[in-house]
Amino acid sequence: MNLLRAIVRTFAVATLLLCLSLSAQAQTFIAINSANIDATDKTLQQVETALQQPGLSKDVLQKLQEQIGPLGPTLQGVLDHLTPHLAAQKAQLDQLGAAPAAKALPESKEVAAERVKRQKAFDDVDALVKRTNLLIVQVDQAQTTIASRLRARLTEALLQQEPSIASPSLWADVIREVPRNLHALRHRIGGWLSDSATKLTGWRAPVFCGLLILVAVLYWPLTQFAQRTFFRKHVADNPTPLQKILAAWRVLFVIAAIPIATALFIGFLARNFGLIDDQNPLLRPFFFAVVRISIGAGLAQALLAPKREQWRLIAVDSDAAAHVLRTVLIVTVLVSCGRIFNAIGSTIEASWSSDMFARGFFSLLAAIAIAASLWIGQSGDEEESEQVFGPRVDQTANWFSVLRTILWAAILVVFAAVLAGYMALGRFAIDQIIWVGGLGGIAVMLVMLIDQLVGQGITGTTPFGRRMMLSTGLSREAFAQFAILASGVARVVIFLIAVLAALVPWGVQSADVTGYLYAAFFGFRIGDVTISLSRIVFTLVIFAAGYAATSAVERWLEVSFLPHTRLDLGLRNAIKTSIGYIGRIFALGFALAYLGVDFAKLAIVAGALSVGIGFGLQSIVNNFVSGLILLWERAIRVGDWISVGPNEGFVRRINVRSTEIETFDRAAVVIPNSDLVAGVVKNFVRTDKTGRLKLNIPVNAAADPQKAREVLLDVTKSNKNVLKKPAPFVVFAEITGGVFNFELYCYVSDVTSMKSITSELNFEIYRHFKDASLFDAPPPVMNINLPELEKRGFVLREQVDRNPANDQEAPADDDKAFSGEADKGPREENGSKQKNQSPASDPIRSKKF
Repeated sequence: MNLLRAIVRTFAVATLLLCLSLSAQAQTFIAINSANIDATDKTLQQVETALQQPGLSKDVLQKLQEQIGPLGPTLQGVLDHLTPHLAAQKAQLDQLGAAPAAKALPESKEVAAERVKRQKAFDDVDALVKRTNLLIVQVDQAQTTIASRLRARLTEALLQQEPSIASPSLWADVIREVPRNLHALRHRIGGWLSDSATKLTGWRAPVFCGLLILVAVLYWPLTQFAQRTFFRKHVADNPTPLQKILAAWRVLFVIAAIPIATALFIGFLARNFGLIDDQNPLLRPFFFAVVRISIGAGLAQALLAPKREQWRLIAVDSDAAAHVLRTVLIVTVLVSCGRIFNAIGSTIEASWSSDMFARGFFSLLAAIAIAASLWIGQSGDEEESEQVFGPRVDQTANWFSVLRTILWAAILVVFAAVLAGYMALGRFAIDQIIWVGGLGGIAVMLVMLIDQLVGQGITGTTPFGRRMMLSTGLSREAFAQFAILASGVARVVIFLIAVLAALVPWGVQSADVTGYLYAAFFGFRIGDVTISLSRIVFTLVIFAAGYAATSAVERWLEVSFLPHTRLDLGLRNAIKTSIGYIGRIFALGFALAYLGVDFAKLAIVAGALSVGIGFGLQSIVNNFVSGLILLWERAIRVGDWISVGPNEGFVRRINVRSTEIETFDRAAVVIPNSDLVAGVVKNFVRTDKTGRLKLNIPVNAAADPQKAREVLLDVTKSNKNVLKKPAPFVVFAEITGGVFNFELYCYVSDVTSMKSITSELNFEIYRHFKDASLFDAPPPVMNINLPELEKRGFVLREQVDRNPANDQEAPADDDKAFSGEADKGPREENGSKQKNQSPASDPIRSKKF
């Protein structure tokens, strides 16, 4: 009994300690999350207080945005921790149930106390959750406010109209300011030199100068050594694609890395010797000028290889490659000079006219250089088009033409902006050309590198690929599919990163990049939908991007992925077409959602259109639904041999409205899908391609039928295209006067080759029949008896025998007697005279053939 009491007492103490521990953990959990919420709330209040000040600069807004950026993920993390804890508290509270009513029986004090404790814990967590949700809303509102002000700043900066670059007054002001700017520049340089001289005292001056001389002396030999070591090998006259892309990356690294490293080292020396500081306005422009020129030259050399055509990654001639390289260098140098001039103007406190003139002038020079390159680089000798019945269809996209068109459009924008006085907009467009061009070049090189690494490295034929295949347990086919999927995913990731990086100059938040120029356009509202030029343009861009991405995925599935699967051609087409429909529907939905269209309100429009669909569009809807049925029921698949009425051929494409078949004379026949669903269609290869072949073989009646049967079976069984099971067989179909008709039945594996197999069998049958002398048998003697005519001949002879006049008159001419010339007398006399005919000369009796 004492032992039982001790056990109960121990269990009670343990339960109490566990409850206290859980309570302490709950209090600690709530305290930690409450502290995080309090710190976030404090930071948010500081940001909101700063946002109340008008006229904040772009730098201040970006700092506030950087300050408020981590708050959203932090609050979301707190909410993710609190939500399951709140659900657990709610479940525990539900187990206790509601408090009993006043007139009901009272519950135990332990249950009531536990309910109060659980309710307090639930209320504490629920309060934290509500507070967190409130702060998340406040953070979103603050980010929206900052983004709106940044858009306004960007719009104000880009669309601030200034005097045109062609304005004589602007040139006069700039020329007038030249002496003062030069004097200020000399004074600033002299002050910097004197200040540097005071700092480079003692051992500092020779050490600094010695290090600079060392950098200058080592730069050239180091560059030459890197080029000889890492550049393209001369010995490889026919390099592989993997060798070319690896060499291109080495070229980019050598050309870009050495100048950038040199600039960083010189800047490090200048800062450590006290010659410049991080606040120097010339530090960033000079450094980014080196980066811009080096990377531009490296990309051009890597992609184009002007002096080594066999190493070129882009299919252009050598003159065009050298021309593009010169243009890239000229444009990057001009843009860098413009930035440096603006920085110098800011340092010497140049006038507003000089700063504006430098921005517009160098942007205009860069635009002229690009335009001249596009004009000179056009091919004057266009290939003559072939004389064909229709326009030439190019299966591959001409990306050079698309790029040239985009560049011309951007250059026209720069010309119009600079000449109209929008200098900032012109420089922004030039910067975008350089930035997007550099990102595009790097993305192309990354895609090529990944394709080659996947194509040659991650395959079942290389040692690495075999080891991977054995370690993963995948078959060679599955491993090839995995490699293609990995390449496709890598392409998508590179594309997304390139797009986000290209949108960086438009703002800090990639999700808000479409609104930076929104304030530049006047919009109007129709109900709850905002209509503006920018929204329409970006809606079209979103739809075009979704459409292009869907087409790329379709092409990738059709060319790269699906051929490596075991799916038949019809199922591949169904998958590709369905993904195309889904992708385009999603692209349209995203575009309309960005435009602000409420899909719930589309029900009214759909109801209004239902009447029109029921009457005018019934056939289109019927064909569309029939097309979906064909794709998924797969009664007819791409590649099937079908017969629809008088049309017979192979199915080449199943579209939304119709199905295209190609006849055997290479004519394309378009059949509405409803005819295929509701009509009678003969599919020769529905389940498989096996077909039965029937040959009608007439054989001379003098031949041995059994021997003919054996020859037919031997010829059929010896043909490799004839299936062994079911076995071929011969039917003795008919016996005529001089011919035995046989029917030969056999089965072939491919019904599409029926004609060729028939021809082969006929040739072989003829040859074997000739070798077996089945054609040498004498023709049989056939007696053709005509019972009716013979019967009538006997009747005529009996009448002649009974006529007494015939005993005295001899037959003059048998033929005339039989031919009826004796009947030329009067018809009214019954029993006209007929010549007698001997039985031996009777032509009606019988004939031998």
